[in-house]
Amino acid sequence: MSQIATIEKRDNGVAIVWLDQQNEKINKVSIEFVEGIDKIFQELENDNSVKAAVIISKKKDWIAGADIEMFGKVKQKGDLFSSHATAMCHSIN
Repeated sequence: MSQIATIEKRDNGVAIVWLDQQNEKINKVSIEFVEGIDKIFQELENDNSVKAAVIISKKKDWIAGADIEMFGKVKQKGDLFSSHATAMCHSIN
């Protein structure tokens, strides 16, 4: 499905999101990562069969860093995260 993760949906309503960025030694935060996670959250939110999600890594470390160049692209609120991803993060708090 994605360059950053795959989703395993189980019959019990649990979705397992397996982080595994292709062609990377580690999972790292990047624009592509954020966009991919946003798409995954949207898919899970729109699937009525999913009641819970677990995010886990296929790599040794869960997320081990960030593409610091992406932060230079942020000029105003909303440049990095979509409104959907921002709303999802706020609902967790």
